Amino acid sequence: MKIILIANTSWYLYNFRRPLLKELIVQGYEVHTISPVDGYTEKLNELGITTHNIKISRSGLSPVKDTRLMFSLFNLYRKVKPDIIHHFTVKPVIWGSIASRLFSKIRVINSIPGLGIVFKGNKFTKFIVTTLYKFAFRKKHKVIFQNPDDYKIFLSEKLVDEKQCSLILSSGVDTEYFVKTMKKINNTTVTFGVMARLLWSKGIREFVKASHRIVSEFPHAKFIILGSPDLGSKDSIPLEWLEKTNSKYDYIIWIEHTEDVRPFLDDIDVFVLPSYYPEGVPKSLIESASFSLPLITTDTPGCKEVVENGCNGYLVKPNDVDELVNSMKNLINDTNKRIEFGKHSRDLAIRKFDVKNVNNRTIDLYESIE
Repeated sequence: MKIILIANTSWYLYNFRRPLLKELIVQGYEVHTISPVDGYTEKLNELGITTHNIKISRSGLSPVKDTRLMFSLFNLYRKVKPDIIHHFTVKPVIWGSIASRLFSKIRVINSIPGLGIVFKGNKFTKFIVTTLYKFAFRKKHKVIFQNPDDYKIFLSEKLVDEKQCSLILSSGVDTEYFVKTMKKINNTTVTFGVMARLLWSKGIREFVKASHRIVSEFPHAKFIILGSPDLGSKDSIPLEWLEKTNSKYDYIIWIEHTEDVRPFLDDIDVFVLPSYYPEGVPKSLIESASFSLPLITTDTPGCKEVVENGCNGYLVKPNDVDELVNSMKNLINDTNKRIEFGKHSRDLAIRKFDVKNVNNRTIDLYESIE
C-alpha cells in the first residue's frame, strides 16, 4: 500500500506526525511525503520516507501561486500513483483535494488540525476559503477533525456531510516518552512556562503581563517562554521584543525552540497557554498533560479539550489577564492542588490523547475507505 502525506512544512510532518509515519512504515506501507524543503526534510528521509519537494505559500490567496500548487500536486500524484493521500493544513487540503479529482481510485483524507486565523479574519477572506472548501471536498473524501467545535462549524457551513467526518482528538502524544522525572516540590519558587510558535495570538503578551503582576506579590515566581518567532506569519512576535523582554526582567526567561522539550517541562511547575488562536488541539498542552503538569489555558476550541476545569487545571477567558493572574495565584498558594491537578492531567493524557490510539484510529480510517 502506497501513501502520501502532504503539509505546508516538513517541520509539521516531522514534529506532529512522526509517530504516524513510523507506524505506517512498521505496518508495511510505502510512505511518501510532499512538503517544502526545510531543516526537517532530511530527518524525514532518515525515517525511511521518500520526500518530494514542492513550493507552498503558507499565507495569503494568490491565484497564480495556488493554481501552480494544484498542478504541481497533480503531477506528483500521477508520478507516485498512491493508493491513499492524506492532506494536512489549509492549502494542501484545498488544492490537493482538487488535484486528486482525476484519480478516482485514490482514497483521500483531509485533516483539519485547526481553523487558524482564516476563520477569524475578514468576511471576504472567510467567504473565499469556505467556498474553496465546498468546491474541493467530494462525498467520498474523509475529513478528520481534532475538536468538536471545528466539526460543528464545518457542518453548519455545509462544507461536509456528517457521514464523511471523523473526530480524532489531536495528533496524539507519546505518553511513554513524555513522563516527568520525580523531583521535590518547591514550595517557595513556582515556575510557570509557556511553549508555542511565538505568535501574538498564542497569548504571549498576556503571559508577560500576568508575570509582572504575579511577581509584585510573589517575588520568587519564575516565568519561562520556550519557542521561536514564526517568520512566515504576519502574527509573528518580533525577535527584538523577545530579546528586550528577556534582558529587562530577571524573572522572565526566553529560550529559543529546542528539539527536546522535556527538560523545559521538567523545570516548570505549571504550564500556561493563554492562546486565542483557533487551535486544533495544541500539542504543547497534551505533552504538558502527559508530563503530569497542572494546566492553565483559555476556554476556546481545542484548548478546552485538554482541561477539565478545576480538575487538572483552569480555563480562563481569552485576553483576560485578570483571570489568568487569579488562576496562577491559586496554584502558587496551594501545593497540594498542583500535585492533584498534575495527576489528573497525566490520567487525561493517557485516556484521551495517547498517540497509539490516535494512530490506530487514523490507520483504521485509511483501511475502511472503499
